[in-house]
Amino acid sequence: MSVKVGVRVRPFNQRENDLNCRLCVDMVGNMTRLIDEEHPDKPRDFTFDYSFWSHDSFEPDENGYFKGIDDKYADQQHVFSQVGEEILTNAWQGYHCCLFAYGQTGAGKSYSMVGYGANKVSLLFIIGNCAYFLRGNFHPYSQE
Repeated sequence: MSVKVGVRVRPFNQRENDLNCRLCVDMVGNMTRLIDEEHPDKPRDFTFDYSFWSHDSFEPDENGYFKGIDDKYADQQHVFSQVGEEILTNAWQGYHCCLFAYGQTGAGKSYSMVGYGANKVSLLFIIGNCAYFLRGNFHPYSQE
């Protein structure tokens, strides 16, 4: 495994909602598009190993957990299955591994790593997945 780069767009937080912020990002597959309000006809496209859309395309269930309403939405389980599983697999095989979250304050690093509120990764989720890896028979443990 070499260096891989993933990006994730989180839902607006309360402050951003209160300020009526507008979304300037879109994602299709592993392509991320940035849209400049002043030049909407000139979007900038970037391709990454992973582009995770978590901004919308979900409905909260009775417990507040965001359930995707289409295939575009990436919940914590999806992000883990795409990135975390590979990192753990390589770590258990003896390779040095690192997961690095980078961005300015409030950009969504913590949300991408563990979520928040009802969408926060539970300790049971982490322990369950590690236990499956230790047994050598990986079948992801679900948060549900």
